[in-house]
Amino acid sequence: MEKLGRRTSSTDVGNVIHVAFGLNDQVGAYHRNTIAVIDEICTHTDARVVFHIFHDETMDRAKQMVFERVVHQYQQDVCFHDITSEPEFEKMKIGMLYRLFIPRLCPDIKKMIYLDSDVLVLSNIKCLWDVSLEGYSLAAVLDLPYTRETFVRTKYYNHQGINDRIYFNSGVLVMNLERMRKQCDLPQQYLQYISNHPHTLMLDQDFLNLKFQNNTLFLADKFNTICDDINMAEETELKKKCIVHLAGPFKPWNCRNPFVLNYFCQHYAVNYPAEEREEKMREYMTLLPERHFVRLGLKHSLLQQSKSTGGGQRFLLSLACLAKAFLNDAQYVRFARLVMFKLKLKFLYSFYYVYIKREA
Repeated sequence: MEKLGRRTSSTDVGNVIHVAFGLNDQVGAYHRNTIAVIDEICTHTDARVVFHIFHDETMDRAKQMVFERVVHQYQQDVCFHDITSEPEFEKMKIGMLYRLFIPRLCPDIKKMIYLDSDVLVLSNIKCLWDVSLEGYSLAAVLDLPYTRETFVRTKYYNHQGINDRIYFNSGVLVMNLERMRKQCDLPQQYLQYISNHPHTLMLDQDFLNLKFQNNTLFLADKFNTICDDINMAEETELKKKCIVHLAGPFKPWNCRNPFVLNYFCQHYAVNYPAEEREEKMREYMTLLPERHFVRLGLKHSLLQQSKSTGGGQRFLLSLACLAKAFLNDAQYVRFARLVMFKLKLKFLYSFYYVYIKREA
């Protein structure tokens, strides 16, 4: 772990807000989305904040310097936690799993907010930090009813002991690290879990629900308003929320909601020094359609991808691109849900042959 910036006591929980992100930046640009969220947090709070970045080898010194510059201009702190030396890392090389290392790598910290990088923080995060975790390991928001009814309400999850009625989303968490450390070592427990349940769909989220569902404080959805179709959301409604989570096919950086795009780009711009900002943002916006051509459905995507993919993957990609080209946003979301329903059937099919047929 490397700590940079103004010195802050990590144990001074009462006066310092601790916020964590997991980062696997294979393409080399995803860290900038995390920085945008950090800027949103800093803009809305005058409390002291320490940001914790749990990362792998895709984090280099140049990226760290961008984090430092943005955080330090608000007189806040940033810590970098390299997890590549952890014994479980080789089997957990997925960014969403990095949050499981938080209790272990922050032994002196009692409490932490964890955020995915596809969120919008629209108000002071201190109202989330001030939630009391007395008697609870986690605080979280229930996942969408659609997700719980379609995926979690199955014999597979019921057999594990995961209750769809109280199944929470792990994109926004308040973690009682002190209590979690006493209960188990999360990375070790996760590897045992995934070995016993190889058909798990949502990895860390399923695991955290299994471990802490009955020990979780459920929060109002304003702390994790999950939008699977952000393009239909109204600005006035979004502004009533603390955190909006774009967990569906559209993200803050590729959706078509004017308010969201304006808000995201405003905070994304701080990735670049003031003297370069206009040029770099113009370059970013120019390349944006190509960077996200799969979701935006540009015509050249089929030709481009047909050269690099094959078989079923090519067919599915072509189908998705064609659907996005011909359907409006609401129709495309319904189409995506239909595809996910087919995946659910495939999942249940696998469950039948792996578990029932094997036992027979």
